[in-house]
Amino acid sequence: MIKRKKRGQISIDFIIAVLFLTLVSILIYYNIFSFTDGTTDALIVDKMYSIADTFENYAILAYTKNKTITFKLKPMGTIGYNITILNKTISVYGDTSIMFIPKENGVIITGFLNSPKNVGNNIVITANVYGNIINISKKLEINVSFI
Repeated sequence: MIKRKKRGQISIDFIIAVLFLTLVSILIYYNIFSFTDGTTDALIVDKMYSIADTFENYAILAYTKNKTITFKLKPMGTIGYNITILNKTISVYGDTSIMFIPKENGVIITGFLNSPKNVGNNIVITANVYGNIINISKKLEINVSFI
């Protein structure tokens, strides 16, 4: 008596294995790209906080050393942003220079234009990241005025 193999069973097992691998691949693909988007947003927000900290540090340094400091703001790669302080704003979509000039009780900053909103003694950075508006805010520890 000759035993015959069931060829149909092998092909059904193969089809189920391929479908399972496809399902696992889709789940991994979705998780990796979701993680990448979240990581990119986190890096952009971290960069915005870094800009706010650097801005404040230069203002404090100009005041404490009683020296005028010129600071060049650059966009975050291809992403531009707006910095708003009190009722003034500056748009950074290319290299933008500002100056911190010390005065008796704070610093004077040049390069800013009037803004329709007043954010008080905070620095607010706003960026449009792929259609999503991201705002960060930080309270300034130094008095700021503008020319």
